[in-house]
Amino acid sequence: MTPTSEQLEAFFERLRALDRDLAKLKGAEVTNGKTIAAIKTISKEWLRFSEGLRAIEALPKENLDSIDSPLKEMFEGTRRPPVLSSSYVWSPDATVPDF
Repeated sequence: MTPTSEQLEAFFERLRALDRDLAKLKGAEVTNGKTIAAIKTISKEWLRFSEGLRAIEALPKENLDSIDSPLKEMFEGTRRPPVLSSSYVWSPDATVPDF
C-alpha cells in the first residue's frame, strides 16, 4: 500500500505525540501497557508504509533499511517483549536505536 500524503502526515502527528509522551518519562523504562501497545502499533504501521514507499522507490532503500531492519528484528525476534527506553529522542538526523 502506497501511503498518501495525508496518511503520512497523520502518521507523523501520531509519532510526534508518542515522542512527547516518551520524553515525559525522562529515560525511564517503558512499562505502561498502553504506551508499549502504541509503540508496537506505530511500528507496524510504519512497516506497512515503508513497503509502499519501497514499491514506488520514493526513498533510497538504504534509508528505509536503517529504520525497518531494527523494527523487523523486534517483531521477528523472541517472544519476550523488548525493554523499551524513553531516552531515545527523535530528530530528523537520528538513527533508529537497536532493540
